[in-house]
Amino acid sequence: MAFLKWNQSPSTNNLQAIDCRYTHISHHRSMRYQLLPLRCNEKRAVRTLFVILICYFFCSVFFLYHLNADALPTPPPQSINAETDVGTSQSISRGNSTNTAAAIHSSTPRTKIWLAGMILDFDKMQPRVKQTLLSLNCNHNVGIHILLPDEAAVSQARYDYQQMKQAHRQFKESSENAQCAPIIIQHQNQQKFDPDLSANLSNVQNRIDRISRLRDLQRLMLETTAYKSNRDHDDSIVIIADLDLYKLPDVEAIMKQISQLQDSSYPHDAICAAGITIHGGGNTHTKKMEGPELWYYDTFATVFLPDTFSHPLKRRLIPRYYPREDPRFVRSNDQFGNFTQGDIYRYFRENGGGAGDPTRVKSCFGGMAIYRAHAYFERTCRYRLVADEDRIQRFHEEPIQWDRDHAGVMIEDPLPDPDSDLYIMRYANNKEGRPCEHVVFHDCLRDVSVGVFDIAVNPMLRSLWARDF
Repeated sequence: MAFLKWNQSPSTNNLQAIDCRYTHISHHRSMRYQLLPLRCNEKRAVRTLFVILICYFFCSVFFLYHLNADALPTPPPQSINAETDVGTSQSISRGNSTNTAAAIHSSTPRTKIWLAGMILDFDKMQPRVKQTLLSLNCNHNVGIHILLPDEAAVSQARYDYQQMKQAHRQFKESSENAQCAPIIIQHQNQQKFDPDLSANLSNVQNRIDRISRLRDLQRLMLETTAYKSNRDHDDSIVIIADLDLYKLPDVEAIMKQISQLQDSSYPHDAICAAGITIHGGGNTHTKKMEGPELWYYDTFATVFLPDTFSHPLKRRLIPRYYPREDPRFVRSNDQFGNFTQGDIYRYFRENGGGAGDPTRVKSCFGGMAIYRAHAYFERTCRYRLVADEDRIQRFHEEPIQWDRDHAGVMIEDPLPDPDSDLYIMRYANNKEGRPCEHVVFHDCLRDVSVGVFDIAVNPMLRSLWARDF
């Protein structure tokens, strides 16, 4: 800055009095004027003030931009094809987009407990389920891994989770210890994990074949990203959950069960929820049940010890009792028959001595299963059938003769040899012609461990289906 001083003939004394080495004389038309600078100390002060003002301006702009960044909602993504299956190449760590490695390694605190689940559309997840995930994630340091169909589904999930985080912010501010663990959201087209699992999933027509491949893919993702450094720790836990349920088990019950599994003296390696549904009333003909009752839902995944498949005969691919099976624990073909799903739930409640202790089984799921990580990541086991597609197809094409006068009694026995990898087909249903993927996985864990793998149903760990039978 400078003063503009009119002067017809500037004196040498005036110029010498100015101890700054700068003078600029300019002529304009017939008038002569002189631009004289400030003295040096005044000039430096003004320059310093000017720099401070510039820095203040840019800092203010930077601060306001980042202050409002989280408050601006992400535009809603495009719609999702409802026929696409569940899984994304993007990830989320506490609501922020980042790559998978960054989501794991930069997020604090690190966690040894992860919940993994799949769903077609995050936006259609029940509010109770979302709240359970958020509570586990932010209140109990449980990492969340969600597999969705495609990138569009992931964009929707990012938007929804951001809204969940903002809604939860008020709670977090009221709790000094609230800190969210990482959350990773990926889609199923992850060629870098396993091209065979990810490729051509849309061409897999059988529903159970598709689900089993997705579970194997998510298991690989989870081990690669979340458990790479702590999978062998005795207190590492994996929770597998269906995210399309009406309600997951209560958070307190989940955390209590996790604490028990982390105790090395606890006898079980995995605990399943007792998936239930509320049946509204009795059969008008038999009057067996007069009012609402809790019914065990997941018979397709449940095999009692030593080897009794709880699924009714009429829904099996091979509708007969096989060797070592106890007919008393097979759900009746009649929904209100001698052994109903209400009876199954009562059995689990009463078999634990009335205290709701877990009951050992050969397989179960119930919408949620909690595993010790070292058991879950057994490398030789998978959810998919070991037998190849051609052998399975030939098994289906074998002629089966039935004595129509004696339900459930076969003239010809189509069961393969018990030593064959097709023997697992005794657990197959007649709708997809496949056994439940959880039965396949647990059967392998028992074989590999020579019967040591211990899994049980906890009737106090209750998930809720909002479905009819």
